[in-house]
Amino acid sequence: MKKTNRVTVKRASIRDFDILREHRRALHEELRHRTKLEHKSGDSAYRKLLIDMSKKRRLVGFLAYVNGELAGSGCVWLRESTPNPVRKQLRTYAYLLSMYTLPAYRSNGVATAIVKEAMKWSKNHGYPTLLLHASDMGRHLYSKLGFTDTHEMRIRL
Repeated sequence: MKKTNRVTVKRASIRDFDILREHRRALHEELRHRTKLEHKSGDSAYRKLLIDMSKKRRLVGFLAYVNGELAGSGCVWLRESTPNPVRKQLRTYAYLLSMYTLPAYRSNGVATAIVKEAMKWSKNHGYPTLLLHASDMGRHLYSKLGFTDTHEMRIRL
């Protein structure tokens, strides 16, 4: 008989910011190699962002648990976009970032549960669009949940 894993998601508090920071670091270690100094500097900057943005009510974190054990996390950051010819004022968008599932819990619905909770939170708080940048690893999950590709490009200078 297959064991059913129960995934639950809760809102992160300021006491959980070190977990969010650790998960973001693990994510960046998996995605690309950085030096220890770069990670340390990034950790510090990200923790500061978490504190600053949460005080301004512009960031909410989520922690996922499988059968009561911490399994992953993610955040929604409320970020502004510039006016354009149709929309003449700044607009705030919900932006999903720092999605991470601990390796032992992958393929258990952890990321799906976090994304669905982030979608629900965003919609309930008046944000009709949720944006993100997907890694190759996450692209399939986001597509399955209804996210579509945009035409954004990048150059490293």
